[in-house]
Amino acid sequence: MDRPNNKIWCMRKLTGLTQEKFCEVFHVPRRTLQTWETGERTPKPLTLRGLEEAVRIYLNAEQTEKKFKD
Repeated sequence: MDRPNNKIWCMRKLTGLTQEKFCEVFHVPRRTLQTWETGERTPKPLTLRGLEEAVRIYLNAEQTEKKFKD
């Protein structure tokens, strides 16, 4: 399925989270995420940068946690 707004969709897929869980973790309303992923709407640049940073921190934390478990 081609996603017009691949950046948001890719960030979510990188986290491995469902839409519901992604919204819960990053405090994004589910309908907002859906409109971003389908390309109906585009997040403001500041929102996108903040979400990118939050996802980066989340992924780093997940990676660190995994190292400690191994």
